[in-house]
Amino acid sequence: MKIWEMLLGQMSLPEQSSINVEGLSGSSDALLFSYLKKEKALVVAPSFTKAESFWRDLKALGKEAWLLPEREFLTSDYYSGSREIFFERAAVLEKVLDGEGTLVVSIKTLAQPLLQSEIWREKRFSLDLNSSADLDDIAERLTALGYERSYTTEKVGDFSIRGDILDVYVPTEEYPFRIEFFGDEVDSIRHFDPLTQSSIKTLKEVHIGAGSESMMVPGLEDVPVRSAYEHYAARGISESLVRFGSFGQILLLEESECMARLEDVYRDFLLRVQSKVESESEHSEVIDSLYSPEEIKREIRDTALLSFSRFHRGEADISLQGTLATEFRGNFSHLAQELREKKKRGYRQLILLEEKDELLEEFLRGEEIFVTRRTTPVAEGEIRLLKGHLGSGFFEDTHRVALYTKREIFGYVRKKARRHFGENTRPIDSFFDLKPGDYVVHVHHGIGKYLGLAQREVDGIVGDYLSIEYRDGDHLMIPTHSLHLIQRYLGSDTRSASLTKLGTKEWQRKKERAQKSIDDMAHELLELYARRNAEKGFAFDEDTPWQREFEMDFPYEETPDQLRCVQELKSDMQKSRPMDRLLCGDVGFGKTEVALRGVFKAAMQSKQSLILVPTTVLAQQHYENIKERFAPYPIKVAMLSRLRTAKERAQIVKDVSTGAVDVLVGTHMALGKHVNFYDLGLLVIDEEQRFGVAHKEKIRQMKIGVDTLSMSATPIPRTLHMSLGSIRDLSILNDPPKDRYPIQTYITAMDERILREAVMREVERGGQVYYIYNRIEDMERVLEKLRRLLPEIRISYVHGRMNERQLEDTMFAFRQAEIDLLVSTTLIETGMDIANVNTILIENAQNLGLSQLYQLRGRVGRSNRIAYAYLFFPKDKVLTEEANARLETIREFTDFGSGFKIAVRDMEIRGSGSLLGSSQSGHFVDIGYELYMQMLSETAKRLKGEEVPRRIETQIDLGISAYLPESYISHSGVRMEIYRRIRSIDSRESMEAMEDELVDRFGDLPREASDLLRVALIASVSSRIPFKEVRRFDRQIRCYFDEEMMPEVEWITRVDRTLSPLVRMHLKKNPRLVIEPEDPADMEKLLALFERFILFKEEPEGYNEP
Repeated sequence: MKIWEMLLGQMSLPEQSSINVEGLSGSSDALLFSYLKKEKALVVAPSFTKAESFWRDLKALGKEAWLLPEREFLTSDYYSGSREIFFERAAVLEKVLDGEGTLVVSIKTLAQPLLQSEIWREKRFSLDLNSSADLDDIAERLTALGYERSYTTEKVGDFSIRGDILDVYVPTEEYPFRIEFFGDEVDSIRHFDPLTQSSIKTLKEVHIGAGSESMMVPGLEDVPVRSAYEHYAARGISESLVRFGSFGQILLLEESECMARLEDVYRDFLLRVQSKVESESEHSEVIDSLYSPEEIKREIRDTALLSFSRFHRGEADISLQGTLATEFRGNFSHLAQELREKKKRGYRQLILLEEKDELLEEFLRGEEIFVTRRTTPVAEGEIRLLKGHLGSGFFEDTHRVALYTKREIFGYVRKKARRHFGENTRPIDSFFDLKPGDYVVHVHHGIGKYLGLAQREVDGIVGDYLSIEYRDGDHLMIPTHSLHLIQRYLGSDTRSASLTKLGTKEWQRKKERAQKSIDDMAHELLELYARRNAEKGFAFDEDTPWQREFEMDFPYEETPDQLRCVQELKSDMQKSRPMDRLLCGDVGFGKTEVALRGVFKAAMQSKQSLILVPTTVLAQQHYENIKERFAPYPIKVAMLSRLRTAKERAQIVKDVSTGAVDVLVGTHMALGKHVNFYDLGLLVIDEEQRFGVAHKEKIRQMKIGVDTLSMSATPIPRTLHMSLGSIRDLSILNDPPKDRYPIQTYITAMDERILREAVMREVERGGQVYYIYNRIEDMERVLEKLRRLLPEIRISYVHGRMNERQLEDTMFAFRQAEIDLLVSTTLIETGMDIANVNTILIENAQNLGLSQLYQLRGRVGRSNRIAYAYLFFPKDKVLTEEANARLETIREFTDFGSGFKIAVRDMEIRGSGSLLGSSQSGHFVDIGYELYMQMLSETAKRLKGEEVPRRIETQIDLGISAYLPESYISHSGVRMEIYRRIRSIDSRESMEAMEDELVDRFGDLPREASDLLRVALIASVSSRIPFKEVRRFDRQIRCYFDEEMMPEVEWITRVDRTLSPLVRMHLKKNPRLVIEPEDPADMEKLLALFERFILFKEEPEGYNEP
């Protein structure tokens, strides 16, 4: 859309290629640039935030534009760090090499050298169906390109080789590639889904560019690939971004601001390098990893330069009189008045809206203001309304032009989700992540230690077995067809688990105790549910037009979970029985917005809402958010907390009792005797477990006849959700918002240089910092160290032993940005949601559990800024073996690997404990979390009157080697995962789907694997007949019936009549069916026979067999 031509097409512009423009405002800079851009261009902004908003405007205008994230430069070595930014930068730089669009960067990014584009291009390669290549050579080339080898390719930047199959996840691609070789020749090329690992589309060729901007080059073989980029400048193989992209035009946004920012960045960088050189007494190559302001000026001077500024300095080729457009925040009457006045003065006016344009047009028509919808130049005095969006509007008085966007008209800009980073989002899998030494639970034998997967030959038959150690050194070898009886042990802490003694009744007694406790609890919950169903409440009506408008005002894109939870909430509110729903989800997953849609619904029917929170700081946070969201509507919001004076509190209490207040946000103060509601319709409780006993009792009384929504930040597991789904109303938010950058995580020995560098970088960009130190006794020492290292910043502290007033005052000051760095214990682990805090430093990280680290790290990264987490361990202290192991796990955790999943599962266990009551947590320890959940699920089904079918687990021994050879799938974790999935085969279709997947992922099936699939389906069919055992004796296959569950006489008769003499029945002693096949080892023919057995059972007599 050529908006500049529509509004300012009549304006004359200079002919020269370098132009200086002053007096721009709002999105007029992006509009003018789009008009002036003639060739491949580079846009430089003073900050990444400004760069991002400019890039969004270019994208909204339909232009090809790329945003290059800032790369962090640490002058000190670090132990481990996140890779996501390297992948995204590689993807963007690949596009810059080949495209003709516009690259948008911050001035800091411009100052960082890159690998020379000539070397970058040389390292890229392509493969097509005519290519031939050696897989080992390709592996070397991929490693040199910055890819990391793994067993399965699930994340951007990974590659894997299994036999003749190469998988690689190229950063520029939405899906990874799967390339299958026949010898050295490329046989097929496909895209595959990283979650299911199944192919989804065939291709003719692939182009493989950089996996990371940190690539291996000759001369740097001794340097880890991840940190190779730090040495390019010193080795003379780097160049500036300007040269790398061969840009024909450069735009500097706020040139003087850019240069001042570069001076600051470079000065701070030199100080840090000097400190490093002094401490290490040697020349550091780091000195070359940032261009000086003088070098940058030289780099850009030979390129056509555009310079845009908001301010007037009297040096302009084009001087405009731009100001930001007036903000109307939903007040259409004020907007109509502005449009009329500007129309009288001959302004060309354009309104850009993606949605609600018909609503606005209808309102304006009622005000006798008429808009046009065409795309020709806007005439003087004309008001144009078009579909579209830009970041912000502006008025330009010299040429009498006005542009209005959603930001001015409604008070916000809806933020679209950014691209997903391909982090590992495969569901938590108990087996894939099982490692030797992990504790496991066998349903019949109890808790043991998993030692590994071993292939054994027994009586000439080869198979895979799990080796499990029990107390006093006893061992069991469990065949893989019994995998369903084994689960990973998850209790509150593996250290508190004890191995079971085989051959005793200890395990049986523990299971019986847990079952009794489950029965008691489930009965209590069921009684509560029945009582609640009998109560009468208020049934709300369907949504009003205002409700829909309010929901469209939400400035973010909802996650699928948010939309589902909102629907569940409204559905409950529209029923005549009182709602009692629990909403669970991590902080930042959007619980508040779900609740606000319920609050708005209540207000639309003149019902009051009370939002109860445990602390004054949270009350203030909710109050500000709600006031802002409800601003365009006639809804009165008030807050009752210690932050109000006695006089204000008295007035609020009076207004609540007369109905003048629609929404009350309050701490426990709102539960006082003097607070009486005029007509309470909805009660929202945030973190109910943090209220005291007396307050909980008052809440329980308030709930009677009132719709209630409780919110919890502790995740509740899906299994528990399924078990209690119809006993307790649960809404679960599992999807994190996807418009955020992954948190860049660094793990390093405690280093004061890194500490200062991290804090100063955050404060310089206007942000704030959390510093976690978990020992109150010597927190003063840490404060002294920080004040010495960081004399220029404002530091304060909080911990759990402070009195409540002091704690809340400090947190309030921090929220108001009056404190730069807050030293805290793990007190901040849950609760606070401050978008301006985007760096967290954790001292002695090795002493914290994974779930704590995950929660603490989640305190940052709550905005569209890149966030940083630094996990420090002691520099010289010898760590215990356990602490070392934890650090190794944390290291995995930086890349969202298995550690991340265990952390989530660990929190789920805590969530289950808080939901089911602490009395249940002991049983998690005794029998393991998964078995407990299985027993709870079965109990819940029985209580709800559902049948829990008795499933026969058929014992099968067909005298053949049916297993997955190690030469076919070498990774024991993946083998275990496949075994588990093979066990769920229950039809010819599911067997063939698994066969296709295995061929797709690992190549042609060996005979043993093919037989394994058929044996699995025979076992599934056998359990439905049911046979309790299927065993081969020489040339006979004997199928033994379960005498308590004999099949119908009609089936026995039909099999005997139809399949004799191949099949014979022996029904007296040990009732069985005997098969005498031509070849007992031919699994395909045997399977076909078993399929006829089930066909006879499930299809009526007379059915025409295929």
